[in-house]
Amino acid sequence: MYITDYAKEAQARLYYFFMMADGDVSSAKRARFDQICEEMGIDDYSRDQIIWRCWKPYDKQKISHWEHIREKILQTVRKGEGGFLSSGDLFKRNDVRISVIWTLINLGYADGEYSEAERRIVAMLTDRWGLAQSVTADLTDTAEALAALSRQKEWVKTTSKPYDVIKDTVEELDRNIQMMFDNIKALISEAEIAETEGR
Repeated sequence: MYITDYAKEAQARLYYFFMMADGDVSSAKRARFDQICEEMGIDDYSRDQIIWRCWKPYDKQKISHWEHIREKILQTVRKGEGGFLSSGDLFKRNDVRISVIWTLINLGYADGEYSEAERRIVAMLTDRWGLAQSVTADLTDTAEALAALSRQKEWVKTTSKPYDVIKDTVEELDRNIQMMFDNIKALISEAEIAETEGR
């Protein structure tokens, strides 16, 4: 779920700062970020500007890398929660919050390693937004299962089994992967409905 204008940029900036948590951005994470930007309708020039702004220098004598990333993420989130932006409710709705957490966790697994720094950011935002720990745990478990299924799918393709067996196995894995994505969409939709009914 993506929202327009400043909100798109804010979301993309949040995702990129998250990827910087370990110091470097892996090629797998960068590829996933590019895909997210494309899905959000962010053109290449705007995406590159977002990345450039995220890498702006800071005084490393005064603040650690982790503190810098944490502050930049909180700064982005605070702006998205404030009413002074054209999209001031960016991070106020639970469906958007869950969608953002889901995207962050998926970015964490993009290179096969959901790091401790990345987990700390997800925990920080989960706490800030008052989301149930069980929701984040379910999202993490699903992302982990999806990563395992994707690895299994790639492995099956390299085996010497008959073509029909490989084809059937890959199709079954694809169905399981799609079912998991559908479950996440349903979870986000339920949060959106609950949010609407609560108004």
